[in-house]
Amino acid sequence: RLVDAWSGAPTRPADAYASLKVLVVVLLWIELSFVTAHEPTVLAAAEHVAIWRAVKKHHDRRLQPDVVSFLMPTLNDATADAWAAKLAACRALIIASWAAFVLVPRRFPQLAAVCFAAGAAAYVMLGGIVVTLHQTRTIQGLSLFLVGAAAAVPSLSYNSRAASWLREYLVVCVLVPTYLFAGICKLRYYGIKENVTGRWLEGIFQGKAAHNSLWPALNYAITESRVLLFLASWGNLFVELILPLAVLFLHPRSRTGRI
Repeated sequence: RLVDAWSGAPTRPADAYASLKVLVVVLLWIELSFVTAHEPTVLAAAEHVAIWRAVKKHHDRRLQPDVVSFLMPTLNDATADAWAAKLAACRALIIASWAAFVLVPRRFPQLAAVCFAAGAAAYVMLGGIVVTLHQTRTIQGLSLFLVGAAAAVPSLSYNSRAASWLREYLVVCVLVPTYLFAGICKLRYYGIKENVTGRWLEGIFQGKAAHNSLWPALNYAITESRVLLFLASWGNLFVELILPLAVLFLHPRSRTGRI
């Protein structure tokens, strides 16, 4: 019933439009605040380029495309500061265009669409740069959603079909594959036994995650309890494997056909 209500109930355009504005505000707050400390942020792409000054030599193009070399082919130690200045201008564009999107009334949908699309395009571009430099995998899902949302925004404020489409796109095309393949990768690289027992979390909680955590002592306390490791691992399996599969296969009608 929960899955059917989530995907089958119509979405009010006003609710979808307001929710997207709330998302933009929250995203900007997270990017500009201390919440993302110790983790790479998209709006800090200019600083990342100024520090790294080039793509890591061990970057494997078979696993991840080299977005930096594509967008900044002349990047080297001599040109890094100039490229960083250009990326800082893109950051200003994101903040200004999304601030305008939040402030534009519903009666100007085309203007709102242009503002949102400009910020989304710049954000996705900077996100690709940060992903290449840091080999991170936490930005792709959001980038995919922003691309889809840019296509829906022109009619999102008054068209219920656009609102329902965006919701379906978010669930089926972004959230489900992102979490599902994350769960599959953990089974592939850590093994089924390690995921069932929770042993794979020991190295994570005691390694880099412990130093980046706001409460490192909590990380070490979890690793000392087999029960907590077991519960944490199964909670992860539920979120990244069981729940996405349930969303895909428990719905009585074809989700893909309606998208």
